[in-house]
Amino acid sequence: MEQELRERVTRGVALLEEKVGSDWSDQVDHPERFDIGSDSDCVLAQIFGDYESGMECLGISVVDVEYGFTLGYKERDHFGLLNSLWVETIWPNDHETCSACGEKHHKSIDWYREEDFSVICPNC
Repeated sequence: MEQELRERVTRGVALLEEKVGSDWSDQVDHPERFDIGSDSDCVLAQIFGDYESGMECLGISVVDVEYGFTLGYKERDHFGLLNSLWVETIWPNDHETCSACGEKHHKSIDWYREEDFSVICPNC
């Protein structure tokens, strides 16, 4: 599943570069609240104002999963992985991986540091 989602994110990035420009990621300025599963905090909401407006501006259906902006109904348990892939793409050097859930989150969030120097995200 990870490879398939990675390919979708790659297609999403290509579409954003085509329609918005190569600096699209500069418009995603809220890494601490980034959530690909949220209509108001996802990559499209941060660029276009909300998820539906973003999909409309890009010329794709709000249920189209091909570009990694959402998941199909039976894939919903993979939003954490999809979010991690977008975080890794947008902020390649500015994230850490949670030792508990394995998801990548931006370094700006409040991490809990274990004695063995592992890091735990606030969600865990």
